[in-house]
Amino acid sequence: MQVAPGHVISFHFTVRAEAGMVIASSSGKPPFTYLHGYQALNIAGLEEELAGQEVGEEVVLTLPPSQLFGDYDPQKIQTVPYELFPPSVTLTVGDRYTTTTPEGEELSFGVLDIQPEAVIVDFNHPLAGQRAILSAKVESVRPATLEECRRGQPL
Repeated sequence: MQVAPGHVISFHFTVRAEAGMVIASSSGKPPFTYLHGYQALNIAGLEEELAGQEVGEEVVLTLPPSQLFGDYDPQKIQTVPYELFPPSVTLTVGDRYTTTTPEGEELSFGVLDIQPEAVIVDFNHPLAGQRAILSAKVESVRPATLEECRRGQPL
């Protein structure tokens, strides 16, 4: 049976950085399941690529940086006065740290350089600006029930 609108599809996926590092995977977990034809997937092009596939077939998509971790933004490299870091924290060039703003927002940054009066930090995600490769292998295809079609999602 082929992937087509009005069918419930289950697939396993792996997302890799261009360098090959696994970013996300459904390996060892239940497959991702959705109702095909109802724009249920938030990865542009994936539903279209899966259309017409059968159980056991695999599709591969290249995802632009904007779909995952954003484009690299040089404005996110900032100089922060050294005194803003708690004395209990030992900063190391190349390491990443997470902090919480007074508003409760969590910020992650990498340390690029440590100077006597300031620290140069990068608030870009470590994978910002990189494309990723998504592979999805169809595990099952079945016609949706009337209730699933009415709700727009598998039950």
